[in-house]
Amino acid sequence: MTKKSASLLLAALSGAGGAAWGVSLHQYLHPPLARALQRSLATALGVDESAVTVGRAELAWPARLVIDDVATGDWAATRIEVELDPWAALAGRRRISRVRARELVTELVGVGEAEASWGHGKTRLALRRVELYAANHWLGGLPFTIGEVGIEIDGGAVKRLAFAGARVAGVGELTGAATRASDGAWLVRAARPGLTATARVDGDGLLGQARLERFLLGDLPAPRGLSLGGATADGIIKLAADSDGPRAQPRLRIEGVGVDHPAISKQPLSGVHATIDGEIALAAGSLVARGLSIEIGGATVILDGSIAPDGPFDVAATLPRLSCSALLAALPRGLVPHLDGLLLDGELRGRVHVAGDIHDASDLALAVDGAVGCRARADAALGDVGSLVHADAAALLRHTVAGRLVPLSPKNPSWRSLDSLPPSVVRAFLVAEDGHFFAHHGFDVERIGRALAADLDAQRFDRGASTITQQVAKNLWLGGERTLGRKLEEAVLAWRLEQVLDKRRILELYLNLVELGPGVFGVQDASEKYFGKIPDELSSDEAAQLAALLPAPRRGMDAAWQKRYRALAARMPSERVTMPPPPAPVTPIKLTRR
Repeated sequence: MTKKSASLLLAALSGAGGAAWGVSLHQYLHPPLARALQRSLATALGVDESAVTVGRAELAWPARLVIDDVATGDWAATRIEVELDPWAALAGRRRISRVRARELVTELVGVGEAEASWGHGKTRLALRRVELYAANHWLGGLPFTIGEVGIEIDGGAVKRLAFAGARVAGVGELTGAATRASDGAWLVRAARPGLTATARVDGDGLLGQARLERFLLGDLPAPRGLSLGGATADGIIKLAADSDGPRAQPRLRIEGVGVDHPAISKQPLSGVHATIDGEIALAAGSLVARGLSIEIGGATVILDGSIAPDGPFDVAATLPRLSCSALLAALPRGLVPHLDGLLLDGELRGRVHVAGDIHDASDLALAVDGAVGCRARADAALGDVGSLVHADAAALLRHTVAGRLVPLSPKNPSWRSLDSLPPSVVRAFLVAEDGHFFAHHGFDVERIGRALAADLDAQRFDRGASTITQQVAKNLWLGGERTLGRKLEEAVLAWRLEQVLDKRRILELYLNLVELGPGVFGVQDASEKYFGKIPDELSSDEAAQLAALLPAPRRGMDAAWQKRYRALAARMPSERVTMPPPPAPVTPIKLTRR
């Protein structure tokens, strides 16, 4: 709505002494009243008569004009009531004393009720249930409603307004006032317990700030699994809005956030603290982060990028250089119990950049960069990776699955050393599960990108991207739950495995502990169960059939397995896979008699 049409609307509501309606007493008393009002409104607003509609109009005693279903192209109302001074009307003068409107709608706002009255040379306008919803206006991106507004007009210009029950972006009900400055700008002040906001609003936009002191966050809408009931915030949010859209620059300290979501942690987390600094904006309908720094427990992640409501996104997360011990300490207590007691030295840094479209995963791009200089001084009690250098480590000899003891050593009759397995069997599992196993350091970024694209395509997190190293870490120490905490534990334990053991040993453990059916673990047991053979006697095709049981071995050789097997068999002849290098030769020790 332009400034001109807004002023004309106010003139139409207030009657401007009756001239806006342009209707005589004779026309009030003789039909067709609606047609006459239609012509008068078109003339007053300077629009074509076809752009104005009037549903019904009638004059009620004493001198009250009621108009239903009015629309002018710029605004519409379900009902407008105009009260005239009856004595002035009898004398042929059109002196309006009050105007009421219901369900008034413009392209910028909707008003449940509007009422204007006149006295002593001043106009008073009351608005109730005001809602801002114009997305193409510089304020349109903010969820903004007001319960009631009182406006004072003097000399044809708005001088002051007061409001109550204002809600902006879920911060609760604000009460305040706005006064017009000498240069025409509005100076606004609003408050509620824990929050004081001031702003300057003019034709170019808005500039202001909000100060928070122990502000209760419970009124804010929270994502599922995030509890803000007892959380508080302290700090300042700088606010601005103009033709480029609204934006906020928070500098906040948030305390007491709770997390209870099955996708994050098996156990509820409480007392999470965070510091937020940077800029959040709405630009061209997209949510934009510019240098948005989020610190939790001493570890900081910086977000940059945008997410559009119609699907496209381009987001980068940067972890500045940080000590490894500080990053570990930043993880909330209870999120990673298998890392409790792990002591680290060194530093790390990293950056993840992902771009694509939520509705089209074909062009997803994922890039990971960084440097990890962490070193372990001591392992965690529940994840003692360092002990695996010994063949009799408890994690190996006491390895259990569903209460069943499955030792990972030659003491188990089903144990097969890597050197004793035929290359065709080893190759089938590498092709099926981790073709880059001997090229990566525990994590396969390319595979993570493919899995993320598949998850976006399916609109759910359904496909994993675990390497063989990660699967060994999961099976030795972790449960099967799919949570963020468990994935973090898996990542750290996989990193430690790559530090402690060589690739051949990790692959050997995997081929002996991998589940290939209900109660079937390792390629030796699987070969005997499905084919009645030892692995040495398997053909390449039979090896592919075993490997195709993954990643759903308990379902057996069903229709889904058939599909995986056919795809794997087609890939086997041409798939390039680095096979395990031969074991290092052992130099015999010569004994000499002295």
